[in-house]
Amino acid sequence: AIANGNAKPIPQREVEEEWRREAPKLNRANTTVRADRSTAEVTRNLIRGLSPFPGAHETFEMDGEELFIKFFGAEVVKEGDEAHAALAQNGMDSEKFVAGDLWISDTQILLKCTDGILRITELQFPGKKRMETAVLLKGWRKTGIWRAIINNSV
Repeated sequence: AIANGNAKPIPQREVEEEWRREAPKLNRANTTVRADRSTAEVTRNLIRGLSPFPGAHETFEMDGEELFIKFFGAEVVKEGDEAHAALAQNGMDSEKFVAGDLWISDTQILLKCTDGILRITELQFPGKKRMETAVLLKGWRKTGIWRAIINNSV
């Protein structure tokens, strides 16, 4: 329409009144990767949508130690992926690996969502640089299941 000269301009204020919506203020509560979210919601709306700032995040716990992580990259683990075999090989079934859990192995980091599993590809710890998971795991020694800390006071 623009190339043909047939474009009809619309005054901005008319569009603004009809379509205007307030965006929610971003805070710790609505940028958290919670256990009740799907893989699509976590990857699209949180990790990709909030990267690089403020970043999707979660706090996990294992053996009394807390781990705060910001997520910057993830991919959905498809059926038949080697991640499923690795989980089975390590005795992880649907009762042990539940939504909100983070499994850190020597080779990958997996996050369980309500409808599937995400492979974390890029992340950041407090006070550290943002890095790819493969680089982080070269020096990481605390493998196992980290459980999401549910904090309703946020």
